[in-house]
Amino acid sequence: MLGIHDGGKLRFAGKVGTGFDTAEMARLMKTMAPLEQSAATVEAPRAEVRGAHWIRPKLVAEIAYTEMTNEGTLRHPSYLGLREDKKPEAVALETERHTATLPAPATSTIAISNRGRVIYPESNITKGQLADHYAAVAEIMLPWVGSRPISLVRCPQGRAKKCFFQKHDAGSFGDKVHHVGITEKDGHEEPYLYVDDADGLMTCVQMGTIELHGWGARIEDVEKADRLVFDLDPDEGLDFEAVRAAAFQFRDILKSLGLTTFPMLTGGKGVHVIAPLTPQAEWPQVKDFAHRLAQAVAQTDPSHFTAVMAKAKRKGRIFVDYLRNQRGATAIMPYSARSRPGAPVAAPITWAEMKTIDAPSHFHVGDARELKKRAASKSLAMGSSRPIIAKSVAHSSTTERLVKASPRSPDWNPGTSVPFASTMAKTDPRTVASLLREYAHRTSLRGGNPYRTKAYLRAADSLAALSQPLDRIIAAGALTRIPGIGDAIADMVRGFGNTFVSCNESLL
Repeated sequence: MLGIHDGGKLRFAGKVGTGFDTAEMARLMKTMAPLEQSAATVEAPRAEVRGAHWIRPKLVAEIAYTEMTNEGTLRHPSYLGLREDKKPEAVALETERHTATLPAPATSTIAISNRGRVIYPESNITKGQLADHYAAVAEIMLPWVGSRPISLVRCPQGRAKKCFFQKHDAGSFGDKVHHVGITEKDGHEEPYLYVDDADGLMTCVQMGTIELHGWGARIEDVEKADRLVFDLDPDEGLDFEAVRAAAFQFRDILKSLGLTTFPMLTGGKGVHVIAPLTPQAEWPQVKDFAHRLAQAVAQTDPSHFTAVMAKAKRKGRIFVDYLRNQRGATAIMPYSARSRPGAPVAAPITWAEMKTIDAPSHFHVGDARELKKRAASKSLAMGSSRPIIAKSVAHSSTTERLVKASPRSPDWNPGTSVPFASTMAKTDPRTVASLLREYAHRTSLRGGNPYRTKAYLRAADSLAALSQPLDRIIAAGALTRIPGIGDAIADMVRGFGNTFVSCNESLL
């Protein structure tokens, strides 16, 4: 049970039930035993204190959590350890502020050796210049990379020589780079790297790091994703205009599903379309959602997209890399340098900037001042200390709206149906066509009626040929002229909606 000082008074802040191992539990029991008392330490809901053993509030614990709820309790708390260096009176409520309003962090104490070593031979950029970049962007980069399992691309002798990927530490990084234990597939635990301050970041640079890649989850709960990443990776020979168009297409599709997104220039060939998430859905759900969406887009527009990794399948197309959205996968972090010619830097941008930006390698080592200025601007809200979180939607209410909007419902009117229009009015018909194809595929796998499956596919082909949003199609009466569309949408909403929508909404 947790308490925190708020307004000069100790109040209930929730419970923490994860982060302990057997040894730590035994140590805590031994430490708490002399502090036991009969009187309640804080006022709390009766259901929360049933069977509680009270102690005097003398112990300070460090707790990782995602956010404070409206009731003033910690969401997804995880125990990190006791803080014997802090007094109980010093534990006060923390508040969240934008990066632009925070004081600059203290200068890193990490000394950088061999500053003159050339890391980028084609542009003569040295280790010292790379370190200066990371020191300058630390305050805008740490909100993204901090307290997140990371993997490093290390090139101790420069990017033109041997580089290697590292996610574990055998002790060579010292105490400024931390470890979080993560259970592997075979059940044993491995120490993954993470940093939480400028000293940790600069230690990585001192050890020859060029790139920092992060998990899609934070150390507070590595089993729940806090972002969705679609990596749009173009085939050799495709120009950036194809990537730009693809990014906007994914923005619109995800927006129609209720997800707020932003684009990030990778510093490589492509663009990441990123949707920040409330960390609720676990990795199997997230990967399944991303996989099905990537497949649906590739099936709808096979001349421009593929969801298959093989190089032979990418010819002239963009690979929608959904595999970033699985447990243990990483993606390049904002403001990380890249081990590529010219020392490019990954950077989030706005959708307005996406319309005119010249290349995914627009920013470089040496642009730190501009990157910091941009991050502090109101137009780049993603530069705040915690990324924008998509709002949650109640599953039951959305499913109910979709069912009421379906053509078999007595409430459905293709020309005037408010439920249908409010739910899917601005949806691109190609998105609905993709869902119909996926539903047809699943129906076929389940041994469903082959004639009905073919009807779904015919309806999907007719929808995919339309270019106007559904509200305009409905208003023109064109939707009812598509053979079988009524039955197809109704079957999809009733039979497939509960699985697709529930997975989709668990991500919101």
